[in-house]
Amino acid sequence: MKKGLLLGVCIVSLAFAGSVNAFDLSKPSLNTLKQVTQPQTTQTSQATVDTSGTIGHINSRLLSTNAKVQTAYESLFSALLSKEDYNKYKAELDAIQNDPNLSESEKSAKLMQVATDTSAILANQEKQDEISANLKSLSDAKKTEYINAFASLTGASAEYIVLSEECKSLAANIASNPVQAAKLAFELGKIKDTSALLTTNIKSIKDVTTQIIAINKANGIEVKLPESSSGKAKKVDF
Repeated sequence: MKKGLLLGVCIVSLAFAGSVNAFDLSKPSLNTLKQVTQPQTTQTSQATVDTSGTIGHINSRLLSTNAKVQTAYESLFSALLSKEDYNKYKAELDAIQNDPNLSESEKSAKLMQVATDTSAILANQEKQDEISANLKSLSDAKKTEYINAFASLTGASAEYIVLSEECKSLAANIASNPVQAAKLAFELGKIKDTSALLTTNIKSIKDVTTQIIAINKANGIEVKLPESSSGKAKKVDF
């Protein structure tokens, strides 16, 4: 079995363009970030995820990161979208979660795709005045939540990349031993499925953050991402 056929993980890097000074949250604290990334009703249930074996452990960590991403998406979309558009987004998430015909991996992929599709609303030029008004109307607490949610996505992207590398390494180790590969053919299939999910998730974050970066720049918002976990958040003012 050739290694090149095992995985097709596409790893992307998020580039954060500079923007004019409007408010500064240069080093959000981990405690603040945790408040933004608590599990919500739209996340996948951990009880339904296979956590057996090495790929099961990777899947468990993937699930945890997915929960953070979904929570961050909700915070960002609730701040930027109109009530109508946000309610539509939430309804699509609920429909996916309540569909008994979907596997957990299918639900995960569809949840991420909904966020990717929703990011197209943020790119709509006719929506920009509405988005700017929504940003200006945010309370101080919501402003902090908005910035921390954005920062949370950058951390999740890094976590996805780590998991992608672990999948590639695991598959290569199995494939390098023909006897082991024959015994673990099912494991290789699961690794391929997880890699496909990671590709979808990374693309989703890239698409969403690209639009939010443009919105931030258009509205004079500068987001200084944390340089280390020991940093403290500065007061948000915009």
